[in-house]
Formats: sequence, structure tokens, C-alpha cells
Amino acid sequence: MKKLIYSALLSLIFLSGLLWAERYPQAILRGDYPDPTIIRDGNDYYMTHSPFSYAPGFLIWHSTDLVNWQPLTRTKTSVKGSAYAPDLVKHNGRYYIYYPDAGSNWVIWSDNILGPWSAPIDLKVGRIDPGHAVGEDGKRYLFLSDGYRVPLSDDGLVVTGKPEKIYKGWQYPKEWETECFCLESPKIVRKGDYFYMISAEGGTAGPATSHMAVTARSRSIDGPWENSPYNPLVHTYSADEQWWSKGHGTLIADVDNDWWVVYHAYENGHHPLGRLTLLEPIEWTEDGWPRLAKMPHPLKSEPELGPVLSDDFSKKELGPQWMSWRDYAGISLRDGSVYLTAKGTSPRDARLLLVTASDHAYELQIEVDVSNGGTGGLVLFYSERAFAGLASDGNTITLYRGENESSDIPSQFGNHFFLKIVNRNNHCDFLASADGKTWMTLLTNLDVSGMHHNNFQGFLALRPALMAAGSGSVKFDNFIYDSKLSNITKTTEYPSNPFGNALIPDLVADPSISEIDGTFYLYATTDGWGQGLQTAGIPVVWTSKDFLNWSFEGSSFPADFDAKYWAPSTIVKKDGRYYSFPTLDGKITAVVADSPLGPFLHVDGMPINRLTGWKSVSLDPVSPIDAEVFVDDDGQAYMVYSRRRITKLNPDLTAPEGETVLIETPEHHYSEGPFLFKRKGVYYYLYTLGGHEEYRYAYMISRTSPLGPWEAPKEHIIARTDKQEGVMGPGHGCFFSPKGSDQWYFIYLEFGRAGTNRQIFADRMHFNADGTIQPIDLTKKGVGALRPVSGTFPNLAVRGQATASSIRPDYKVPPIADKTLDRVESFDPACAIDASNGSRWMAVSGDKEKWWMLDLGESREINRTEAYFVKPTAGHAYKLEYSLDGKSWKSYGGHDEVVLRSPHIDEKRVHARYLRVTILRGEPGLWEFRVY
Repeated sequence: MKKLIYSALLSLIFLSGLLWAERYPQAILRGDYPDPTIIRDGNDYYMTHSPFSYAPGFLIWHSTDLVNWQPLTRTKTSVKGSAYAPDLVKHNGRYYIYYPDAGSNWVIWSDNILGPWSAPIDLKVGRIDPGHAVGEDGKRYLFLSDGYRVPLSDDGLVVTGKPEKIYKGWQYPKEWETECFCLESPKIVRKGDYFYMISAEGGTAGPATSHMAVTARSRSIDGPWENSPYNPLVHTYSADEQWWSKGHGTLIADVDNDWWVVYHAYENGHHPLGRLTLLEPIEWTEDGWPRLAKMPHPLKSEPELGPVLSDDFSKKELGPQWMSWRDYAGISLRDGSVYLTAKGTSPRDARLLLVTASDHAYELQIEVDVSNGGTGGLVLFYSERAFAGLASDGNTITLYRGENESSDIPSQFGNHFFLKIVNRNNHCDFLASADGKTWMTLLTNLDVSGMHHNNFQGFLALRPALMAAGSGSVKFDNFIYDSKLSNITKTTEYPSNPFGNALIPDLVADPSISEIDGTFYLYATTDGWGQGLQTAGIPVVWTSKDFLNWSFEGSSFPADFDAKYWAPSTIVKKDGRYYSFPTLDGKITAVVADSPLGPFLHVDGMPINRLTGWKSVSLDPVSPIDAEVFVDDDGQAYMVYSRRRITKLNPDLTAPEGETVLIETPEHHYSEGPFLFKRKGVYYYLYTLGGHEEYRYAYMISRTSPLGPWEAPKEHIIARTDKQEGVMGPGHGCFFSPKGSDQWYFIYLEFGRAGTNRQIFADRMHFNADGTIQPIDLTKKGVGALRPVSGTFPNLAVRGQATASSIRPDYKVPPIADKTLDRVESFDPACAIDASNGSRWMAVSGDKEKWWMLDLGESREINRTEAYFVKPTAGHAYKLEYSLDGKSWKSYGGHDEVVLRSPHIDEKRVHARYLRVTILRGEPGLWEFRVY
């Protein structure tokens, strides 16, 4: 019995440890609070962070348990440049904050944590990230970036000597993906016989794995400094982790002498929030080094929700949640309102009063009065280069989508109005109201996910802000920040979509992608034409500027082309011409064009059709398929194709040169869909196994040559069916990295509709430090835009309601290789407005009317529509009409002739509530219908 009790106790302790481990790191301040510096003063803890160009700066936070923090006071109102990376210390009863700003290092001080704080004192020494320390002799020092140190006067307000280099840092493995070496952020603590220095390395943003905190120690403040064998102390090892760019840490002992490290990190997928403050427990090894605790001790309390950001402006002073941008002036409180003196013309140079958002989703609301002149607004502000929001001068409402993207609409609200922004995970709606009760939606689904440091620099965050532009002053009342989102407008209920967000709004397979002169080109098999493997649709080239919005215009071959076009290769440019190697009627054929769009001809200059015939590439074995061509750094081209073959190509790319090599792989099943690429000196050969719902992707590595020798990594299967994620049969795809980037993507077909009715999807892929590929997390969610989206406007259709002349019955996909496939496709009209390329509306067979109609819910200004029809490579003729009442219709666009393109675009400025598409000829269905 005692043994059973003992065993149970051990199990309970073990499980408790796992539960606590899952809670770390713990976010103790959500929102943009980077570069934390923390001290314990008796039973109290104080912490501050980088203010950059916000003022007042250096907000002091207070806690009694290290977990729950309350804003206490701001210490610095003036802005010289950009203040950051502070060190908060207490020495001989006085508080100090050391920080870099405007090319020098500075200090402010106070005898009371609440202030008043002194004016900034210039220490007249360069470098950044000062860290205060007191040596064994009681002398004071300031440690700086790049391993330097300077002595300080006894009062800590004057530098008394020249900088000297005393530490070289810790050399992390060269294969780690970082931003730079960037030795910085030295923080010194003393424990026992040692001084411990915690420094940051790797750069603070960029790759997910950039940042880290490393430890060194010395018995003397003068060194020598010995690096920890347990380095790094904190680090992000993979982009799959929740927290990116972990680093810039400070060690702190609590009142029970338990040790912790406080540091910052970005949350994966939420970069616009900035860098959050994280807490993690520390243990000390027997040989005296700190490391993350393997069996963490619990938090002393549960974290609270954080500071209250809403404000009715009833107090005599602004709450500590508020800050201005660059200059703290022109702000006054009176009679329960806040007044901002207007300046500038847009958020780029207007007067701004900001708070720090702390949630993935939230709602903002403000009451505005512009009777004293000026333009009042509510915006999300990153910097002068990136912002979004809405503002009005009483006559016009301006919608901002960035510095150079805005539009004006007449205002019906006058000088007193209410504004609202709803941010749902970086997708925003803008609304206005006359009374704060009945709201008009002005813009929907604006994507602000790209407004962060990696795109716009500055190490800032996307902050809610009140804005006053023009002249005069603007009055604001009752600011509301609410993380519990309410229903603003009726939301369309979309049918279940088991196909996710496909890359292309069509049935296509076997993709290959090239980026040429700023445009992405996608070549693929056109699916969905029936007769299984015996046929394929008309070949086209889909193009995109941003990787998110794709289109094509006409066929990429002359009109008399009649071969079965399958599995095109990545395009190759040589001598100003573009070569491709599709499989035509089951044979790999070299074709060429003067443009990546075509028209493609045989390499001998002749059109390709079955009447005249054509010459295919002579390869071993007989009738190979699925060519992929790779050009090495020396200009030599190689072709890989089905059944694990690889060969050199001759200089004119028309025939093999030398022997064909069989790549020996550990898997010996039939293989196709090969791909060859090179990254950081390593060659990768990727190939499929199986087929249908059992498709898998495997790979080999060569560190010598495309011809080998090849080796199979231990985990050589990198993509397979994931039933939990609903990914069935990931196969025949390509591997792609945008120019100037080392972020790679896997573009693959998914066999979820069975037969030759496939779609393609994109997911990120990642590499280990040794160059091997991590198993790919297949999601069917899409990867979004890879380049800036120009002319982005809200798609009004996603808020609408759709109806149609008929709806095709649900279709149960028949399984082929995996009888557990249980997938049903719905063809509801709402599928065409769900902003997902994986679902579609289809009319019933025999429907003579074939119309689809959108109700926007109210009269809206319409400027442009985009119709993505089903089976677009067969062409469509249609008419498009608009109406205010659903009874009286006027022509908006369309055409009577059958045209091969997607999308079909119509442009006209009208006011309408209803839009109706009638399909005259072509497949009766829509993948997507967008309204701008």
C-alpha cells in the first residue's frame, strides 16, 4: 500500500511539473513593452521599458508578486530622438535610469520612484544598451554594447574614463539563422562569488530565431569573463514556437530567493502587437550557472488582464496609459474631455494621443467634436510610414490604409460624431455613427498584419491613437477599449468548407512557380475537365504581384494547340527567352516563348498540334513525365523527372548531355513530381511517393553536386496526409523562395476532391541548423501576401448575403485509396463571398436562368467588381447588373462573347445595394465574387 501511495505521489509531482512547464514562458505584460529592466526594492518590484519616440517615456510599473503589474508613473516628458534599452537601478537610496538616445547615453534620477525625476543628463559616451554595475571595490561602471565598459563617478552622473572592451560575447553556431551578431544589452547581477552578465545576441527582429540571451561570469568586475556552457539562456529555436526573437533578458531574485529571467519576444503571428514582456523561472546548476528551470516553481498568483485602457477623461491628469508621438504638447483636459491642438494633414504628421494595445482582437470607440476646427480621427498607428484608420472634418470622412493610400467620402454626421475600429486578429472594420448606437460600416476586412518592424523598421507596435489634424483643436470624449468583441453588423454564415484557402481559384495541380521582374508566374495542370487522366484543360499562366491575388488572360499556347498539357516545369530564362518542359501527351517536351506568358512554341519554332506532331526530349526510361529543370550557380542546367532520374542538359536546353543518373532513395515505390533546388550550398532532391489520398513527399540531400552522391536524412518524409488538419494526399508540387528571402514555401496539390479535380495550397517550410528540412506543417490556410498589396480596398461582398437561381446538391467525394475520406462539398451561394478560394457556388445542371445575386445590406458606393468563375479556362460570357431595391435593374458590366480570363473585372462608380451576375455561356458557377 505504501508503495502505491508513493508511486501516486511521484506521478502527481511529475504531472504538476508538466502543467507548470506548459505555462512558461508567462506573458506578464501583453502589448509592446520591450527591453524590460527590473529591480526588487524590499517587497516591491519595479520595471520599465523602451519608450522610443513616445512621450512621456519610461513608464514605471509596480508589482508585489512579479506577475501582476500596475502602471505607476511616467518619468521623462522630453523627446530628443528615440530612447530605448534602459537600465533601472537603485544605488545608495537613489533611483537611476540609464538609456541611449540621440547618439549618446543619458541618465535621469530621483530620490523617490514616484518622482519628480531629473532632467536628462548627457553622459557623452557612445554605443547603446547601458547596464549599470558596482564592482567589488564599490566603484560604479556602465557596461555598453559590443562588450565595452566605462567607469562612472560616485554619484553615477558623469563618465570618468574612456570605453574599454572587456568581453567578446559567446559565439553561437554559425548555421543558426540570425539577424546579426549584435552583442548588446549587458545586465549585471552579483550572486555569491561571481558577477553574472546577461547579454543579448543575434539581432532583435528579422528571423524568428534571431534573438537570444547569453550568460558569462567573472569573479571580478574587471574580468576575465567566462561564457556559460549552458548558453543560450533563452532562445527561439524554430519558427514553429509560440514566441519569436526571445532575448534581452534580466535576472531577478524574488523575496523567497527564487530566481527568474524577464525578457521580451514577439508572439508568433502577432507582430503588430510588438514585443511582450515574458517571465520564466531559473535554476542554478551545481557548478554555479543559471539556466531555465527543468521543474519550474509555480507562479504566486494568476496573471490579471492588464491595465485598463478605456478613459472617460474625468480626472485632472491623463492616465499613465496615454502617450504622445515625438512631442508631448498640445494636450489639455477640461470638463471631462481631452482636447488636442491640431497640426499636420494626416496621421503621418498629426497630433496623436496613443495607448498600447494588448489583445489579438479588440474594439475601439471614441466620441469626436470638430466644432473648433480641425480633423478628428481614430487610427491604428505604427509610424509615419504605416497607419490605418478614419477621420473627419465634419464634411468629409477620410479612410486611411497607409501613408499613400486613402480615400474620401462625404460625411452625413456633421461636426459631432462617433468613430469605431474593430480589429479581429489584424483584420479591421471602420465604422461611424451620429449617436454611438446606429453604426455605418465604411470599410471592412482591412489587413494590417504587415504593419510591424520587419516591414517598416523602428521596433514599434501598431497602437490605437486619437488624431487631430489641420487647425484649431479637436475634442474627444469617452474612449473605449474593449477586448470582448460585440456583433457590429450581421455576419454571413458560410457553409462548412473542407477545402480551406487554396492558392488559386480554380481546379489546378502540379504547380511550378517563378518570380521574374517582380511578378510571380504560376504554371500548372488545368484540372476539372473530366475524362480523368485522358485529358486536361487549356494551359494558362496565372500571375500575381503579391502572391495573394492571382489572374490569367487567355491561353499560353497558340489557338491550334491541342495536346494534353500536364506538369509544366519551372520556367528557365536563357538568352532572353523563356523555356518550359511540360509533359505533352505523356512525353516531356521543350517549348519556348519570348515572354513568360507565352505563346509557347516547340523549340524548333513550330506550333504544337497532333496533326503536325512534335519531337519530345529523348530521355531514359521511355516515356518519362514530370520534368523539373534546375540551373546551378555555374549556369549548368539539370533535369529531374519521374522514376528518380536526373541528367545534365546541353547548352541549348533541348537534350540530355551525358548519362542519366538514377538517384538511389530509401523508398522504392513509384515516384513522380520531382523537384531540385539549392540552398546555402546544399542540393535538395524532392519526390513524391504513392498517390491519391496516400501521396507523400520525401527528399534527399547532396552537399557535392546535383549528380550526387545523395543521402537520405533520418526523417526524409516531410509531407504526408494529416487527417486531423484535413489534408489528404499532399503531392506533386514545388518548393519556392521569393527573391531576397530565405523563407521557403511548399506549394502542393491536395487530393481532397478525388480524381483530376485537385487544388493547390501553400504552406511555410523550415530548415534545421544542419540544413535538413523539418516536417512541414500542412494547414490549407494559405500564407497571405509575400509582397505589398497595391490598391488594397475592403471587399464589401464578405459582409453581404447571397442567393442564386439554383444550388447544386451537396457532393460526397468518393474515396479512392483511403476509405476513411469523408468529405462533402457544398455549393451554397455564400461560398462565393467567403474570401476563400477553396469553395464555390454551382447551379444545378439544366438551370436555364443561372444567376447569382449579392445583397450588401444597404446602399453602398461600388467602384469595381471581380468575378472568378468556375472552369475559367473554358471561358465565360455574362451580364452584370445592379439595383437599389432588387426590382429595378441597370447594367453594370459583362460581355456577350466568351472570354478566357480570371477574374473578369468590371469598373463603374455607382451606388447599389444589389448586384446580380447572369452566366450566359460557360460553367455555371463562381469561386469568388469581390466588390470594392
